[in-house]
Amino acid sequence: MRRINDRRAEMGVGTLIIFIALIVVAAVAATTMIATTDDMREQADSTGKASMDAVATKFVISKAVANTDPTRSVITSVDLYCRLAPGSGPMDLKYVTIMDSNVNLSYNKALNSHAVAVCGSSFGVDSVPSSEWDADKQTIREGDMVVFTIDRSSAPLAPGATLLLKIIPEYGSALSQTIVMPSDLHMEHVVIP
Repeated sequence: MRRINDRRAEMGVGTLIIFIALIVVAAVAATTMIATTDDMREQADSTGKASMDAVATKFVISKAVANTDPTRSVITSVDLYCRLAPGSGPMDLKYVTIMDSNVNLSYNKALNSHAVAVCGSSFGVDSVPSSEWDADKQTIREGDMVVFTIDRSSAPLAPGATLLLKIIPEYGSALSQTIVMPSDLHMEHVVIP
């Protein structure tokens, strides 16, 4: 039997090993790039959502009602019927502040259900019957309507007076609203135009 001195096979095996090593390195590099891209996409999504919430989230006052004293001579409280603007994210009331003529009012869950500000430092929230707002969760979602009641019994408003309110959410845009009280207090509850 004759032996052939052909070394081409040895060279082919070495080339095959290098080729397999290159494929493994390329696979590891591709996996790393895909994982990094996925992480960057998730971060971009969360940043985009946070930016949208910061820009789009705000309250809208649908209606304001002035409540008078029994003699109908001064306004003792103001009810603000509010909802979140379209595109707003959920809003936790614990982080909402209402400024009434430079007095900060903070949310107090114990004051819910037809409650009013106590000592000018807190506000309560009542839901409108057609709303699905759950007072126990303390979170307002788009489509919910709630009533913020601002107590002015310690500093009543005269007919025609101006009330500057600012509703400041946890994030998003603050709502500044100048409300001119009605000059004719002919009823106990007067809708403010």
